[in-house]
Amino acid sequence: MAQAIPIVELLLVVLGMALIVLELKAPGSFVFAGCAAVLFVLFFWMQANAGAPLIGLAVALFLLGLALVGIELTVLPAHVFPGVLGLVLVIASLVVAGLDRVPAALDDWRDVALEVIKTGLTAAGGFALALVAARYLPQIPVVNRLVLAPPELEETHSEEKMSLLGQVGIATSLLGFSGMARIADRRVDVVTEGECIPAGVAVRVIEVDGNRVVVTKA
Repeated sequence: MAQAIPIVELLLVVLGMALIVLELKAPGSFVFAGCAAVLFVLFFWMQANAGAPLIGLAVALFLLGLALVGIELTVLPAHVFPGVLGLVLVIASLVVAGLDRVPAALDDWRDVALEVIKTGLTAAGGFALALVAARYLPQIPVVNRLVLAPPELEETHSEEKMSLLGQVGIATSLLGFSGMARIADRRVDVVTEGECIPAGVAVRVIEVDGNRVVVTKA
């Protein structure tokens, strides 16, 4: 990441990655995703102004990666491949945006390897920040409506979860591989069997396996 101001772009990437992870914790809200989009637009704008030679390719990879993550969240929630590939493309776009020149000689590819390591560490920092934020954001008014609370705050005992079997509730976020529903007057972390259920739709609990609560449309 040698094109723009190092500290500024580092913060943009770390915060952007953290917001993407938080969006996965609150699928369907799009609040965190919108904020992340603003930060990444600013990041690519700074790199373009600094003369990054492959900024066009970087933006294309980034948009394709976001599209695949969106497919994972909304269309194919039971399939892992689109989301994983999307995240790989997002990280690749950050690597490409940070290159000083088009790789040609062996030394250039060494620079690419260093850029991959730096971007990977930066992304890891974003994930770590998201995990810390997810622990405390549920305690903040208004924001706690967007973030899934950590297990120690939201999960009930296994016996109480079993009592949910067969009950009907309302999805409070987009449901897929994760999501939230209000069942029996309490918020419950739920999953589906592969279908995508929008917020506001009635759902029925069809399976309880430990802390895993599976729902379908009622």
